[in-house]
Amino acid sequence: MHLPFETESEDSFRAAATRLGLIVLQSDEVIEGEFRRLLDLEDVSLLHSRVPSGREVTPETLALMEAELPAAVRLLPPGLPFDAVAYACTSGATVIGEARVAAAIHEVLPCVAVSNPLSAAKAALRALGLRRIGFVTPYVAVVSGAMRDNLTGDGFEIAAFGSFEVAEDGVVARMTPACILAAIRRVQTCPPTWLLVKVIRWVVTKGTVPDSGVMM
Repeated sequence: MHLPFETESEDSFRAAATRLGLIVLQSDEVIEGEFRRLLDLEDVSLLHSRVPSGREVTPETLALMEAELPAAVRLLPPGLPFDAVAYACTSGATVIGEARVAAAIHEVLPCVAVSNPLSAAKAALRALGLRRIGFVTPYVAVVSGAMRDNLTGDGFEIAAFGSFEVAEDGVVARMTPACILAAIRRVQTCPPTWLLVKVIRWVVTKGTVPDSGVMM
């Protein structure tokens, strides 16, 4: 039995929601769930794609993603108008470069707004009038160092810093809320004006942050 159906008009469908694209690392196990909790809104549609990535976070594996980004963007549903596309990798945006990440996405979607966690964090810090910050990362020293150089090069002062110095994404995804909170408290004792925490699932999903300011 053939059943009749109706579809929304093209104009109605395209205008129905703010449509966001998220380019997720192949090795990332948590960010899609985090974004579902952050963007639990009827008028926001979040669509994901994956980009090949190494299990270890090193400058070499991060740099390789630049060539893969256009193909990852092409895996988003074709023909849909996107309001913004984000590359969900702070360390990758640092090593590749924020402008080069945007250029790779614009190869496929020339007019779309582009973001990444590094650019977003700096924009938020500026919007809040914050310059002197503490900084917590999960990365190995060479990657964390590149991020610190990027922040200081853009006018921020790193008043205190700490890192777990872990290379494997799978290990980072399983760090406990307790150990992350302990790291935040330890870096806070310096004390910085604000804490920029480049970690991990706990930031969005669990626990209570310390009393002074923490930006995730």
